[in-house]
Amino acid sequence: MEARWQTELIPLALRAYHCLRSAGITTTAALCERSAAELLAIPQMGHTTVAEIREELASHGLLLRGDHGGYVELWRRLEAAVGALEAGGELAVRADSRRAVLSVLFRGVLGVDEGGPEVWSQAGG
Repeated sequence: MEARWQTELIPLALRAYHCLRSAGITTTAALCERSAAELLAIPQMGHTTVAEIREELASHGLLLRGDHGGYVELWRRLEAAVGALEAGGELAVRADSRRAVLSVLFRGVLGVDEGGPEVWSQAGG
């Protein structure tokens, strides 16, 4: 884990940030010590918000406690696949939209936005 994550929180959507702050989680190191179930117990923290957190952690090579390395591997494979499609001329993604495209793919593969919590639990570990 990068040294800065010992004192800083990874960039997150406002809802996730406020939920974590209200629970006293102010650093990425503290966040990684929590499980998805512990996060879901925080008021206003839903499955979609936890998915956003998992996604951001995976993009930095980090995991929640109890998660398996599949999230990080999935993120890296999606990056590679999008890159290969771009290189082959089969896909054109604006640089400022690349993260959004990867995010949609990440959540789609895990079934977070379609299928709800049951699918997320099965995919998540």
